[in-house]
Amino acid sequence: MNSTDSEGDVRVLKKEIEMGRAETNRRLDRIESKIDAQSAVPIAVFEEFKKEVKDTYMTKEENRPMKTLFWTIIGTLITGLIGLLFFLLQGQLK
Repeated sequence: MNSTDSEGDVRVLKKEIEMGRAETNRRLDRIESKIDAQSAVPIAVFEEFKKEVKDTYMTKEENRPMKTLFWTIIGTLITGLIGLLFFLLQGQLK
């Protein structure tokens, strides 16, 4: 096999790769067009969705009492465990 044959093979492969790339890009463009066509949402529907999401999730102000309750419970548990530990240590020292 001489170098001319291998150069011809490389050119054929390069041309096939370019054709494959062009076909892939064409298919991707078609898919993108279909997605774009399906993703058009009327503004009224989007505004309704935004309102629903806003009503569903808590704001920081609404979450504050829950955070306070959570940290109060954690603090109480830690204080109770420390008190229990001291009580048990006093019993063993006597």
